[in-house]
Amino acid sequence: MFPPSQERMTYQPHIRIQKRKKNMSAIVKEVYDAFVEAGVSEEKSTLAAKAIADYDNRFSRIESDLLILKWMVGLVIVVEVLPLLKGFVA
Repeated sequence: MFPPSQERMTYQPHIRIQKRKKNMSAIVKEVYDAFVEAGVSEEKSTLAAKAIADYDNRFSRIESDLLILKWMVGLVIVVEVLPLLKGFVA
């Protein structure tokens, strides 16, 4: 379908908006310190803190996807309502 000299561009459906929270590392450090004080080994404390950081990254990604979906639904509503309003005015 495409000539061998041209590369086919691939569609990437996920648009990610990265928002970094300033206090995220402080929260992970607090969790790490709390586990160490509770008597958990440093290795397990580090793994638990990394797991919490990964959950925060997942939630940030989901929130950014929801933001995009909200804008898309809003645009669809506007596109559908404007012709109706135009019909009432005319």
